[in-house]
Amino acid sequence: LQLPCTYKRFYSPQGTSYLSLLEENDPNRSFHFSSLLCFALFKFTLLKQASAVRREWERVGTRRGPASTHCPARIDDTRSTSMTTSTATSTLIRFFLKLVDTEQFQRLRDLKQLGLTHMVYPGAVHSRFEHSLGVYWLAGEAVHTIKAHQGSEINIERNDIRTVKLAGLLHDVGHGPFSHLFEREFLPRVLKGSKWSHEDMSVRMIDYIVDAHYIEIDSAILKNVKEMVLASSETASQKIMSEKRFLYDIVANGRNGIDVDKFDYIVRDSRACGLGCNFQFQRLLETMRVMGDEICYRAKDYLTIHKLFATRADLHRTVYTHAKVKAIELMVVDALTLANDELSISASIHEPAKFCKLDDSILRQIETSDKQELKKARDLILRIRRRDLYQVSFNNICK
Repeated sequence: LQLPCTYKRFYSPQGTSYLSLLEENDPNRSFHFSSLLCFALFKFTLLKQASAVRREWERVGTRRGPASTHCPARIDDTRSTSMTTSTATSTLIRFFLKLVDTEQFQRLRDLKQLGLTHMVYPGAVHSRFEHSLGVYWLAGEAVHTIKAHQGSEINIERNDIRTVKLAGLLHDVGHGPFSHLFEREFLPRVLKGSKWSHEDMSVRMIDYIVDAHYIEIDSAILKNVKEMVLASSETASQKIMSEKRFLYDIVANGRNGIDVDKFDYIVRDSRACGLGCNFQFQRLLETMRVMGDEICYRAKDYLTIHKLFATRADLHRTVYTHAKVKAIELMVVDALTLANDELSISASIHEPAKFCKLDDSILRQIETSDKQELKKARDLILRIRRRDLYQVSFNNICK
């Protein structure tokens, strides 16, 4: 087999896992294809694929090439890295890495995005960590799109971009274990009248991270980040008084519910559970514009917006409220309630230092404990392992 072009020598730079690209007619660093051994033919196929991907990324304006299959060694001058998300390659610069490389943020690796759903849908093992990286990237794409089309008109500054991306990165840093079960089912049972929310805890955790790791950040940016994290709360829309009110709707939209947080988890959850997903957020990202103080979309994109909420409704019906999932959740709530006095689980919500040590592993901690006080909780967890689940009772259903 003779080919008209020559190819750069194969190499794998330190800290990367992708191969070099095709390079035509380079007499200095090339050799003829006929001299390659059989194993190199496989590499050549990979090179062609990498080249096609690189051309596509360059076409859409992405600064970096194809994503590495692992997190590369972060030793370059800009201290940047590429991490694979469900949407595209997310490039974290040095400032954001200071936040990612903290034990408080790394805790999100041990919080499953869908809590106990993996007991029914085995693929649903993705974490809050990767979801947060996805929202970080999507938030950046959204604000960059608006700036590209209306930057001079609405005066989007560099600090605005940083603020929105920070809010996307940190919006779930205060989340409790087992998805929303912790705040909606467990806490109200052990703390009567509890109004604790993961959004409020995220704000406290952000302050804790900044103080504990001496992270230098402008006080105005920090204030805006926390307001954006709280933007979807019931009273947030009334409290937010800002010249650029639309920025607060990108990550958590309390006005109409169309935000990049949903863009990410709807696609991510659907794929993880093996469900089809017709919602294409790229179309909305490309066409969003600011009118007045609100982010708006073209009238002809109404079907895409409908798919956003229709897919979300399908997920609630078939995944989030699946009968077996709810049975397991109720059993876990009972187990946590029985173990609360011994392990002081609910007390951790009052101190960020203790809260950051609370994750999904609490169930395993109960299961492997030899304490007699935890026997009833252990028995419940054993029933879950053996699939001896609570059954639906129709006795109390109104006739």
